Amino acid sequence: MEFEASTLNLALEESLTWGPQARIPIRERLQKQLPDFSTAQLEQLITICGAASSLIFALTERSYAGELTDIEVKTATLEQFPWLDNVTFAHAFWQGNYYAWHG
Repeated sequence: MEFEASTLNLALEESLTWGPQARIPIRERLQKQLPDFSTAQLEQLITICGAASSLIFALTERSYAGELTDIEVKTATLEQFPWLDNVTFAHAFWQGNYYAWHG
């Protein structure tokens, strides 16, 4: 199943949410924003977003340790997830740095 880049970025942004909203399951939050999507489509979006954020966080941790440059992190991420826009990448990269810093 193919998704538009805007849908994937919206879903990843939603998965990166902090604060009180983060306590609401991601499927429920996405269902409100994408009411025409089936449960299977929402689950696929959640899986894709989980893979993207896991990669970004792992690469960002390596960047934080000095093993990769920020550009290498972005390049490697876009090779696997070319739909990722600059704003969403920056959000995920910032969050990955926060996690790396607070280890």
